[in-house]
Amino acid sequence: MMDPSSSNSVNGFYTFLTRGIDDLERVFLSNNFMSIQFLQRALSLLRSCHTQLTLLVQKLHLPVGEKWLDEYMDESSKLWEVCHVLKSAITSMENYHSAGFNLTSSLDTHHYLTPHLCRQVIRAISGCCREAVGLGEENRALMETRIEPLSLCFDEKVSVESKLNGFNGFRGVLYAMRNVSSLLLMILLCGLVYCSWPESNFLRGGYEGCLFFGSGLMISTARLHQRVAAEIGRISGGRPGILETRIEPLSLCFDEKVSVESKLNGFNGFRGVLYAMRNVSSLLLMILLCGLVYCSWPESNFLRGGFEGCLFFGSGLMISTARLHQRVAAEIGRISGGQPGILLYEFRRSKTAVEELRGELERRSSQGVVVEWEKEVGMRERVETLKGSFGILRSGAENIVGQLDDFFDEIVEGRKKLLDFCSHR
Repeated sequence: MMDPSSSNSVNGFYTFLTRGIDDLERVFLSNNFMSIQFLQRALSLLRSCHTQLTLLVQKLHLPVGEKWLDEYMDESSKLWEVCHVLKSAITSMENYHSAGFNLTSSLDTHHYLTPHLCRQVIRAISGCCREAVGLGEENRALMETRIEPLSLCFDEKVSVESKLNGFNGFRGVLYAMRNVSSLLLMILLCGLVYCSWPESNFLRGGYEGCLFFGSGLMISTARLHQRVAAEIGRISGGRPGILETRIEPLSLCFDEKVSVESKLNGFNGFRGVLYAMRNVSSLLLMILLCGLVYCSWPESNFLRGGFEGCLFFGSGLMISTARLHQRVAAEIGRISGGQPGILLYEFRRSKTAVEELRGELERRSSQGVVVEWEKEVGMRERVETLKGSFGILRSGAENIVGQLDDFFDEIVEGRKKLLDFCSHR
């Protein structure tokens, strides 16, 4: 159930996104990589984010006819386009499903496994494998022609025109939504359509080198901050004290403000370097002060979590999103071995089951004997595994198509609701 507070305030929305990403990470860790269940949860989170965004917009008292509506319409159009690609790829699996079920039906109609039947089923297996290869080629073309032009990636640019506090914080909300949805969409595309590892800049670490959404520098700094703050709270027992005269006036804290005058690419990137140095040194100095001088826990906003609620240096949303991204990217690199393709676990498992059955048939065909295959343990297990793999794949695909159809309705309803919202104010 969604927390009502997530649609009542900007910070509530950020908290909702953070919890959603953390929950998805737990599903990632407890299920097979790119499983139907994991991808269904990713799609469910994407739908929930969109729903909460449209509800929040109605609470922010946004001006009628301003650019915020165009920005929302652009984002929802991107969701619409990518989800249609997802649906197209999933429905294209039908021929592969059919080829897989034809394999088992050939065996079900014969009790005895003859050399001739072995050769017949092996030919059917070759046809099934061709369907899998053809599906991959079709999906690769979909990615090239319809997804690559959309440039799904983390958006680290914060320009004068898109200051994140604009429109009562709506631009910040949309910025967060854009980055989270880009991650979720790329996960879904890699699982259900095609993953061109390692060519994909997004999966290779598309935000590394920037100072905003999820860079390694941010994650490391924020993680150290959180651990130090938690331990200070544990050992201090909440006993207060104050560094009044010389330290507090210096305002050591994370600097999440990126104004027109301090664009981080200024002076050949020196402003970005200084921004990073300022934040890292603030953390290190506060650690030293707490250890050697005095710690004013819990009054210190810095130690209480001074960057929570912002979208830049080390927010919980950033850390959660970047951590999930890193884990997904690392696992893609591990299982793909640098080879592109469809990463859906149930699809990969079905291909393995087909190859195992082929190996068993070729072995028996070479022996030239007739056997009652249902009484042969190895043969029977491989056929049952094949049936189960294709059955799970088909039912899972149907469930995701149903989710996508519901999401299309929600996108249409959300766009209509905001247009009506603007026209009746």
